[in-house]
Amino acid sequence: MKSYIELYDVGEEFFSDRLFAERFFSDTKGRILEIGCSIGHHMVYFKDRRFGLDIDIEALIMAKKNGFNVIQSELSRGIPYKSNTFSAIECQQVIEHLYDPLHFMKECYRILEPGGKAIIVTPDVIKWGHHFYSDYTHVKPFTKRSLNQVALDSGFSKFSVTNLHKGIPLIKRLYRKNYISMPAVLKLQDMFYSLGYRYHEHLLLVATK
Repeated sequence: MKSYIELYDVGEEFFSDRLFAERFFSDTKGRILEIGCSIGHHMVYFKDRRFGLDIDIEALIMAKKNGFNVIQSELSRGIPYKSNTFSAIECQQVIEHLYDPLHFMKECYRILEPGGKAIIVTPDVIKWGHHFYSDYTHVKPFTKRSLNQVALDSGFSKFSVTNLHKGIPLIKRLYRKNYISMPAVLKLQDMFYSLGYRYHEHLLLVATK
């Protein structure tokens, strides 16, 4: 079994995934496309509006067994949806595997509705250094500057590149015991984020059409 499939095929919720979904998609009313959906471990959040795309047929078979709406596709051929189809795109740890990220970002722009947003996560090669290539499928490293540039060149005029929010110790336990609400969790996370409590190894692009 592939290592990443084994990692997520345990039925356990990763609280960081829940926070990510709540932060970026709780206000999204339309359809959400996850590019690089794997077995669907992120698609459990707002499942009724989720669509998934991946190249890995093994992962997609598992995703379909779990009831997720997914298809197989090779991104070098484009994204197989009509223009203005989605309100949001989630794409984590994919763009660095693509030989033509500009073509990919143009496709993201095309399939988004006006006002739709693309959420892109990728390693920061400045932090990773030569370890970026420890994953032999990595082909395109990104810095904040280059991620900004590919967003601009693909047609986005409203975008920002920052680091990921980092989880806060004990917050998961407090939330599970109903001592704190999800909006409060996100506010606390923002506060810690402003103090520098971030995942500096990864870049976060938020681009709005």
